[in-house]
Amino acid sequence: MVELKHEAVPLDDVFFPTQAISGGLIDVLKRAGFRTVRLSEQCKFPHVTYFINGMQGDDTSTGVEVPTIPDDEILGNPAMSISQLGAELERLMADDTPGQVLIVNVPNLDQVGHQGNLDAAGKAGSAVDELVRNAVGSWAKEHGWQLLITADHGNADVMVDAQGRPIGSHSTSPVPMVAISHNGKVVEWRRNSGDLSNVAASLLTLLEADCPDTMNESLIALN
Repeated sequence: MVELKHEAVPLDDVFFPTQAISGGLIDVLKRAGFRTVRLSEQCKFPHVTYFINGMQGDDTSTGVEVPTIPDDEILGNPAMSISQLGAELERLMADDTPGQVLIVNVPNLDQVGHQGNLDAAGKAGSAVDELVRNAVGSWAKEHGWQLLITADHGNADVMVDAQGRPIGSHSTSPVPMVAISHNGKVVEWRRNSGDLSNVAASLLTLLEADCPDTMNESLIALN
């Protein structure tokens, strides 16, 4: 048995990845009357369902799972299934039913970034850029969606180490967050930086929903 010489981490600061968590973003959205629709390729579908739910089920949401190509085909096809994903996203954004929230994961730069191949990552980035351009410049504007675009980590921004060797792991670089309103409100930034814990409150602000005191502060305000 190894004796720990340092102080133990307080129980309240420990994250148990298999323990269900209540009171998170999805619970707040449900209480506020929103209906969530989850969209991703199969490889990241748990991220937009089970994980974001706080490791619990949600029978009130709708899921759209796009097939993912095999891992050994990713280098030869860094666009993966983004064409099908984009078609589903366009279809979902054309639904003008009030009270909907789309939760979407576009996995290319994560999955391709793990390959440690700069050329493939560049092609994946171009495919993602095109999808985001369509979502922001066309579909959201046409149907009045509010958009919050971010990432949980970098993965294709640092591809080689100091010795020129390929890197296929997540980076620790800051990631951008973009908030876009199409309902006549102006997004103003309260802070220029934050972390993953600020994303939920920022989304609720964009949706003009009340944010519980248990969440860290929103990075944006609407005026």
